[in-house]
Amino acid sequence: FYDGDWTDALVDSGRAAFQALEVYQGNLYAGTDTDARIWVYNGANWSVSATLGGGDTTVRGLKSFNGKLYAVTAGAGRVHEFNGSVWTPVFDPSEVTLTDVEEYQGRLYVGSVGNGRIYGYDPGAGNWYTAFDSPANDINALEVHNGRLYAGGQPNVFVFDASSWTVNFALNAAFLDLQSYGDRLYAASNNGGSIYVHAGSAAWSVSFDPSETEARSLGLHDGRLYAGIGVPSNGRALSFDGRDWIIAQTLPGGSDRVNAFRHFGGV
Repeated sequence: FYDGDWTDALVDSGRAAFQALEVYQGNLYAGTDTDARIWVYNGANWSVSATLGGGDTTVRGLKSFNGKLYAVTAGAGRVHEFNGSVWTPVFDPSEVTLTDVEEYQGRLYVGSVGNGRIYGYDPGAGNWYTAFDSPANDINALEVHNGRLYAGGQPNVFVFDASSWTVNFALNAAFLDLQSYGDRLYAASNNGGSIYVHAGSAAWSVSFDPSETEARSLGLHDGRLYAGIGVPSNGRALSFDGRDWIIAQTLPGGSDRVNAFRHFGGV
């Protein structure tokens, strides 16, 4: 949590990690592991919005879309919808783990682990469908950049131009997060922890190669790109201004990791 300094914003002693953050109707939502608990912060206080349970163990992604908040889970692998008062399961594709959720051209897209499928939701027709049955084992991340939808897989990065999916970056690695920053797209990977960058028609290249073996999260705040890295060291948050990467924070515990970033209320 950053406001000129890093401090604990919320500690849920019954859970090991927060995995997803999203802003919805002026509040910040945070999803946990263990029993898929979702917390909400109104700018002054934290409270529990829901504990999804029912086989759901981890909230892997949160997305505000079409006036509602969506949560995707691991354990039962379901999509839940929040209308501002009630959480409701709305889609169960028989996957164990759903990973990330993103909006693209008026539709919602969800990645999955195991079969490498991407599911889509058309709110006009009210139906869920298989948008892409990829050759990857996993789809870990989704991001819109320059009018296209990108998917970080294990392996490869895929791109969708609203008509077809193609391989955009072929590499035998897991791409764990994607983030559009300025005119470039960045990808966090487990390939020696490298963070890759892609601009226009240029080939992908390494933007930063840390000493850690995994870069797992990317996010934006105050005009900078942030990256969460770790394994085997303590988790660290890196900051990038478009030119230089610097260490913004090193977490105190050896098993601490930075799983998600989200700008909220100036912090």
